[in-house]
Amino acid sequence: MKQEMEFHDIHVCGEWASEWASEHQVVQPPDGKPVIETYGKMALVLHLEANGEWKVQQEMWNAAPKP
Repeated sequence: MKQEMEFHDIHVCGEWASEWASEHQVVQPPDGKPVIETYGKMALVLHLEANGEWKVQQEMWNAAPKP
């Protein structure tokens, strides 16, 4: 139903980069189950490929309390 992500502290060093994000999701499960609302933080390590595209090499996510 909803996904919000706000990225912070983007750092680039040659072919490598890192960033982290705070996120908020609202999901409607099937079969009339209650809506699920979650908050979390995510960290990404990216690598610049030979074709010029950034690809995620590592991802970490953990739950966070509602702000």
